Amino acid sequence: MKDIKILLVEDNLLNQQLTANILNREGYIADLAVNGKEGVDLFMKNKYEIVLMDIQMPVMDGIQATKLIREYERTTGCNKSKIIAVTAHAQEEEKENLFNAGMDLYLSKPFRADELLSMIKSEKEQLQF
Repeated sequence: MKDIKILLVEDNLLNQQLTANILNREGYIADLAVNGKEGVDLFMKNKYEIVLMDIQMPVMDGIQATKLIREYERTTGCNKSKIIAVTAHAQEEEKENLFNAGMDLYLSKPFRADELLSMIKSEKEQLQF
């Protein structure tokens, strides 16, 4: 198993399954949250090195969830996780909003497995696992 904790925050069942399958094939284990609120709650209970954050979700969107995660990190002093925005919205001004909310990277849907795995591998190397 890969020694990195990943949180997948995604409301679409097909996208959940596709992403989980990609991660599982590579030996990664990811916890799943079906909306931003669940994602924030899981994040506060379990520390994750990488968060794959959908943007448009019910209950709480990915931008709100990211802001709450960043605030939690600031107030608790824990290490900053890498949050990867995973969304179909590829316009430049949207990307800027995501980065301003505290996201670190951007992955456009639909994505290829190698794109996702390359991002995770790069982040894992930076974390020195």
